[in-house]
Amino acid sequence: MVMDQMNGDAMSGKDKTKSEKLTRGEIKAKFARQTNLMDALNLVRDGGVIHGYYQHYTSLRRVLDKIAGDWWLTRSDSDRLNDQQETVKFGKKSVARRMYQTSFCHGANEDAAMWGLYQRCNPLAIRITIPGKTMERWINDVQVKPDMDRKERQAHLDYIGIQSGVKVVAFGDLVYASVTDPDVSHDRHDIHRSGQVHWDEAACNIKEDLQKGIKCDWATSLVKDSEWRNERESRLIVQFAEMLPTCPDAVKITIPKYVIEDMRFTYSPWLKRDYEAKVERVLASALSKVGIDPKSGRIQRFRRSTLCGALNLGEVKFDGYELADWLFQSLS
Repeated sequence: MVMDQMNGDAMSGKDKTKSEKLTRGEIKAKFARQTNLMDALNLVRDGGVIHGYYQHYTSLRRVLDKIAGDWWLTRSDSDRLNDQQETVKFGKKSVARRMYQTSFCHGANEDAAMWGLYQRCNPLAIRITIPGKTMERWINDVQVKPDMDRKERQAHLDYIGIQSGVKVVAFGDLVYASVTDPDVSHDRHDIHRSGQVHWDEAACNIKEDLQKGIKCDWATSLVKDSEWRNERESRLIVQFAEMLPTCPDAVKITIPKYVIEDMRFTYSPWLKRDYEAKVERVLASALSKVGIDPKSGRIQRFRRSTLCGALNLGEVKFDGYELADWLFQSLS
């Protein structure tokens, strides 16, 4: 999907034919020549799904929700977001309150930093891997639905807002901006890179007033500080024309069966080996309940982390395994 800046909206979607779509290498080459933030953003967002695999680091409990068909999107100005400065530095909060998002890390390999940031020392963490081709199909099939667990009246209001208010669904990579003020910073390296915008190991020098550009409506949820660029983040974003009636902190989208069928699950690097079989049984049971054969030979569905025994981010407390036992018993 494409992101344009028109009439104060953060995004608008339009399709590109396969013949027009640039390769990742072509985008990187063009990105390095950009001198305008909006042009750089459009170039990257235009690419849509351009990576082979997308990763999502989460907990076993949330994986079970996803297998059941529900994926939560968090409001873009939520205090639950990892980067609490994002909506302060970039875009506008008034736009962020109409946007809901979920994040992925692009690339095939495990990332120690992502485990540490999002599931530190959690033995019941899971990395979900979704192939790019599956992701591209899903992006064109996203359906938002109300949270029917709420009180009936509130759920009804959310339903009305959701059904009539979706403006655009978009997916693509973020860009990372260096906006260090040379009058404040005494770090020569920071001053040197001020005004740069980074994406996927490429960088361009913005000639316009970057401080002004990053506060525009269309930069909302699409730009982060360059200190976060190691995340290699891609986002699925749903934007509503107006703020939802009850302004929920999150909304749900459905996950089609074909997406769940193509999911691959990597166990936490902190999971003891004698618990791996238990986690696999829980996941296999959840998959079976939605009509998916967990032992399908088409893909290697369950994987041990390549970082087992390699991460020392703190001590894993035993009560985490007591929780695991409780969870396994409750799901058996």
